[in-house]
Amino acid sequence: MKYNAQLAQGIRLFDVFEYQASNFPLGIALAGQVDGTWVNYSTRQCLGIIDRLAMGLIASGLNTGDKISIVASNRPEWILIDQAASAAGLIIVPLYTNLNDVDYKYIIDHAEVRAIVVQDEKMGMVFERIAPHIQADNLIFSINATNAYANYQSLLQSDSKLQAELQIRKQNILTTEVATIIYTSGTQGTPKGVMLSHNNIINNAFACVDCLGLRHHISAVSSLPLSHVFERTVNYIYILAGMSIYYADKIELLGDVLRDVKPEFFTTVPRLMEKVYEKILAKGAEQKGIRKYLFYKASAVAEQYNDVNKGSIWYQLELYIYNRLVFSKWRAALGGKLEGVVSGAAAFQPKLARIFLAAGIPFREGYGQTESSPVICCNRFYKGGNKIGTVGPAVPCNYLKIAEDGEILVKGANVMLGYYKQPDLTKTVIDVDGWLHTGDVGKLIDGKFLKITDRKKEIFKNSAGKYVAPQPIENALAESRYIDHAMVLGENEKSVAALIVPNFEQLTIWCAEENLYFDNLVDMLLHPSVHKKYLEIRNQVNAQLNPIERVQKFKLLSETWTQENGDLTPTLKIKRRVIMERHEAEIALLFN
Repeated sequence: MKYNAQLAQGIRLFDVFEYQASNFPLGIALAGQVDGTWVNYSTRQCLGIIDRLAMGLIASGLNTGDKISIVASNRPEWILIDQAASAAGLIIVPLYTNLNDVDYKYIIDHAEVRAIVVQDEKMGMVFERIAPHIQADNLIFSINATNAYANYQSLLQSDSKLQAELQIRKQNILTTEVATIIYTSGTQGTPKGVMLSHNNIINNAFACVDCLGLRHHISAVSSLPLSHVFERTVNYIYILAGMSIYYADKIELLGDVLRDVKPEFFTTVPRLMEKVYEKILAKGAEQKGIRKYLFYKASAVAEQYNDVNKGSIWYQLELYIYNRLVFSKWRAALGGKLEGVVSGAAAFQPKLARIFLAAGIPFREGYGQTESSPVICCNRFYKGGNKIGTVGPAVPCNYLKIAEDGEILVKGANVMLGYYKQPDLTKTVIDVDGWLHTGDVGKLIDGKFLKITDRKKEIFKNSAGKYVAPQPIENALAESRYIDHAMVLGENEKSVAALIVPNFEQLTIWCAEENLYFDNLVDMLLHPSVHKKYLEIRNQVNAQLNPIERVQKFKLLSETWTQENGDLTPTLKIKRRVIMERHEAEIALLFN
């Protein structure tokens, strides 16, 4: 499907299922599991439910322009409620299921949310707890049946007067109006409400259908949070492309769902693919004899893969053999029918990209921001459309340029309307010519493939006044199977240091191979042999770096960084400010 800006101009968010029904109606449009059994919704069923839910929202007293929040894991109901709210003229303010009370309170107050659809009674109780701080007339509905709140199915209405009101509301909604306000994850401070119009998101979705070469009547698995703009827009992409969507309501269940559904497509973030590979490595370490030898030999061959230069005939023969003996099992673990996997939200290790491509897992990397609805660039699946280590060419609904200081600027139909209630802040990121200043630094390879080099705000000066970009150093460290996360430091210091969170699963395997056994993680990290192991990793990375970038000291941390303890965003990026505050004492020792 070629990107057609004129077609995109005429579609609102709530029109996507109508578009699907007109072009390729599906027997299974959405599917979710209830007590281990798949419950399916056809395109026509989705349309009927959406209209009835929209009428119920109107009957509840919600007016055009009112805000409604959805706080639930991935499931068909999320999209059905989203579509219904949009059709009723409401503005959707999605919320993650794991925010703290402070963030919930801020967003609900700031956005003036009037209704909240929660996943279950437990989630509803969170909002009951902060009720004194939010509007008294909030309406709370629960997707799961509960005695505490009205079930969302109670919203289902069928009334001629409500139907007439719904049609009037739909007719009056312009594509240029705000469809949703998405609050950023707040890695740098207070969350900002990004206002996106129907036009912003639909243009981006149609452009991505074009770029990804998606076809109708294939299936996709959705596991990333729908509260994040990436997965939500991806769902609209699937609907417009005529694809069946199967939901994994917990990321931990992704592997099981992939093996069950055997989809052709899914989206991910780098950390999830790293975990996939870590599980593959763990299984390889369990092998014995010739199987273990073949596993490690196959992995070594995969690391040498080049998607442009296919290598010698001998290399291609090796790859063919290992594809039959080893890599076929990797693909089977992901369902066995994949035609595309797209990763976004953070930088992906080039080494890991080579390994997956060599294994016949069609992986591509993309790039975007909430402020751009979100996709700015994406590698393609056709020959010559992918370059490892880059995020690909611009998608056709926008174009980009590199500013004199290296910052990536974007302009197009997908660029946000602005930050909600913050016009002055909007002016700092969208200039008078309409260019969105992304805050990312990059360069174009071969004139079209964008390579992200760092975050502009994260680049720091050392005490000698030299600039250091931490992200490439962190990525190089994280290429080691023995490192889960790394954060590089050195603002106004004479040297660079790092906090390192080991991959304890891989480290434990290594320790067992070295006949080292420990009662706890602290003792493990204090052992001289373990410290020596990480010194070797540090030295290998330093050999690739300029002198001012080299890590001099590092601290191994015994506590893993997670979303739950506030160290990672919902897309698994590190929250620098939080981590620096939490490990203030350890950081001070690194520079003494």
